[in-house]
Amino acid sequence: MLIENVTSAFAKQLEFAELHAWVDQWDAFPRELTQQYRFGKHTLGQVVALTSPVILFSHFNQVMGLGLTHPATEKELDEFLARFQAENINRIELHHIPHTQP
Repeated sequence: MLIENVTSAFAKQLEFAELHAWVDQWDAFPRELTQQYRFGKHTLGQVVALTSPVILFSHFNQVMGLGLTHPATEKELDEFLARFQAENINRIELHHIPHTQP
């Protein structure tokens, strides 16, 4: 994303649109695929972690929305990292943009 002419509010709108598109995709998977690939969706407020311990590709194991509505906290990060650890997922994507609040 080019950030020179993008406001923080607009960037966050784009990020949440992407987050909702991923969540919609997760929700649309047929039950058989969800069971086979163990797709999981875990939310904490407006932050979402998508998981699949069977597909070890970062797009299928990612946290989205962290730091967009408020500064990210260690507690939030620890909670999501614990979720991935519990599912033996060692490679994840922590989705962030220049407008993400640390």
